[in-house]
Amino acid sequence: MTSSIDLHSDVTAEDIADLQDEIRTLARKRNAVILAHNYQRPEVQDVADVVGDSLGLSREAASTEADVIVFCGVHFMAETAAILSPDKTILLPDLAAGCSLAATIDGAQLRQWKSEHPGAVVVSYVNTSAEVKAESDYCCTSGNAVDIVNRSEYGLSLAILSKDALGALALADRMHSGIVHINDQTVDDEPIVPFGGVGDSGTGSRFGGADANIEAFTETQWVTMQSEIERYPF
Repeated sequence: MTSSIDLHSDVTAEDIADLQDEIRTLARKRNAVILAHNYQRPEVQDVADVVGDSLGLSREAASTEADVIVFCGVHFMAETAAILSPDKTILLPDLAAGCSLAATIDGAQLRQWKSEHPGAVVVSYVNTSAEVKAESDYCCTSGNAVDIVNRSEYGLSLAILSKDALGALALADRMHSGIVHINDQTVDDEPIVPFGGVGDSGTGSRFGGADANIEAFTETQWVTMQSEIERYPF
């Protein structure tokens, strides 16, 4: 059984090195790969086989030939590894390790939102629980979110939830949508949008094509913004 050392106590560099050697030996014995998020403390990163961000580590988990994946990260990361490698044993050293972003919405809240917005396309960030991912149409990272959302066949309205107002405005300019709501609800205004959105959404698709209508009426989207997020999810 692996030794336990409280790194907040008075331990020596030799104590830590001994524990790291013990962990490496046990990993080889179990044919395990140790993945560590780059937010982990140096002592953990030093013993890991791979160090990276959540996306890179998930890709590593999907491609590894190891029988066991030790994921030194938070809960949603280990869940993602289990989804990508269902035949592997996934170990999370600290079962209480959570993510504040992933905790902002759960499966029940998303199901309620979907019931209030039937037919809506749900794109969830990778920093979400497996339950939320299962209720989503797409799962994205910060690097590919815009491309994934813009591939949707629908584009009547879109909501951006962010505390960064300038960043949200810059993002709105890149979105293919008739209306972009920032920290606001995606309801009520849609019927009066003159060009009816893009893709197969709204009145634009019925009168000569949405793209033609957008070019005829405007070069800029209708963007609404609230100063802060009042309630989430809507």
